[in-house]
Amino acid sequence: MDSKCYSKISDQYLDLELKLSEKLMLIDFGPKVNYIYNPLNYAFELHKVYVEKYCSTPKKIVFLGMNPGPWGMMQNGVPFGDVNSVKEFLNISGNILKPLREHPSRPVLGLNCKRSEVSGKRFWALASLLGAGEANNFFKNAFVHNYFPLCFLNETGKNVTPPELKIEARKAIEMHCDESLSDVLKLFNVDIVIAIGRFAENRAKAVIKKFGLQNIEVVTISHPSPRNPASNKDWLSKTKQIIMELDLLKYFCI
Repeated sequence: MDSKCYSKISDQYLDLELKLSEKLMLIDFGPKVNYIYNPLNYAFELHKVYVEKYCSTPKKIVFLGMNPGPWGMMQNGVPFGDVNSVKEFLNISGNILKPLREHPSRPVLGLNCKRSEVSGKRFWALASLLGAGEANNFFKNAFVHNYFPLCFLNETGKNVTPPELKIEARKAIEMHCDESLSDVLKLFNVDIVIAIGRFAENRAKAVIKKFGLQNIEVVTISHPSPRNPASNKDWLSKTKQIIMELDLLKYFCI
């Protein structure tokens, strides 16, 4: 690809995301889902900054997450969007609006959110380590993408993840999200998917098989969520060790 093609990648990626979002909003997700937050809508300005800043070239690696968390991407439109990491490591700012319906206990406060998103704090600490403290070093050959762009809450404000939905809703989600992920991997000309957790691993492998992308390798790291007991025991060092053993440090800057 020449530089003219490079300049279009961020626009093509955003187009894929928005088209996926439109399709997903037509699905009946069932009685567990009382509130749907779509950060690609109300936080689009800041999400666009993230994409345009770090997604202008093909990527050897895609780190694949599941969906936005209530204290991360739901707040600001950045995957694993711990607010301090977004502001200080990624150096991103922008305007954030409000979703059409908010749960009273889960308001969108954008970059004014005071609660840390533990998964994001851990993940971007890894990115900083791999990039020798510089975000551009981390993103030179890598990007971070979520399989599913929406955030669900039940009537009490509890986060609801796609695996918790009924099979009909899960199948509809997989149909659209699998196709979109395939398009993203082809757009970036990806060699390796680093799946963040088992859900991401399973979807990545299914997409590679379904769409004939056998040239892409899938490796897995533990999800950094505090709900994952294994991640509460030195996740950063263990994950760096896995990346080193897989001979992936050469794609970064340490």
